Amino acid sequence: MERVGHLARGIYRVRRRKLRGPALHYGVLSVGVLDPGVVEVIDLDRKGFGRRDLQEWAHGKDVEVVGQCPDHEIPTALARLREAIENGGGYRLFRNNCEHFATWVVAGVHKSAQVDGAADVAVVVGAAALAVGGIALLVAVTRKS
Repeated sequence: MERVGHLARGIYRVRRRKLRGPALHYGVLSVGVLDPGVVEVIDLDRKGFGRRDLQEWAHGKDVEVVGQCPDHEIPTALARLREAIENGGGYRLFRNNCEHFATWVVAGVHKSAQVDGAADVAVVVGAAALAVGGIALLVAVTRKS
């Protein structure tokens, strides 16, 4: 990962801390691709798609580059970006959030590590709850015998 500084013309996947809470917010950074000489971020949130200058999008937070679209794939990434915006898709926390959007545009994969991590935690917590419940049931049955 690198901090956003002097980046070459291209399409990047970027992230910053959300304004509140521990989660991360992702976006697609265009360095001179959508408009020559313009550095801007396109993102997806509950309000829909946004297009902001990098400083405005950062809200004073550090912005990290977490992926880069290879130069030869930029036309494909731009087509995915246009398709996402035209089709709307809508924000859905577990199925179509900002990370899904940014990863799909830049890398062609519809994935969110944050959602996958939360699902893993939910499985572990659920399994632990079942185990505790099973032990409690076993203890109750044993006491009645």
